[in-house]
Amino acid sequence: MYNHMLQQEQRNAQMLEQLVQRERQTAQFIQQNLQSHEKSIQKCQELIEVCNQMEREFVGQTASETTIPQSLTNQSFKIPAYQPQFGQFLQ
Repeated sequence: MYNHMLQQEQRNAQMLEQLVQRERQTAQFIQQNLQSHEKSIQKCQELIEVCNQMEREFVGQTASETTIPQSLTNQSFKIPAYQPQFGQFLQ
């Protein structure tokens, strides 16, 4: 009887260890996801700043004299064109 209880406790301990491992993997996945989202947020903030800079530089210009500032033509941002009729971005 004691032997049976001991075996059951060992099985319980193994199951708990497996659960702990899964929780660690889940936590690692969440951490990686969070880092990915933080990078996306940072890129969005950079794009917003570029848009704000372009807006500041374009204020007061007429359509014929509007040019893209040299500082913004370095292709650091590649923004795909959105095609609403297809509901997707084109690369």
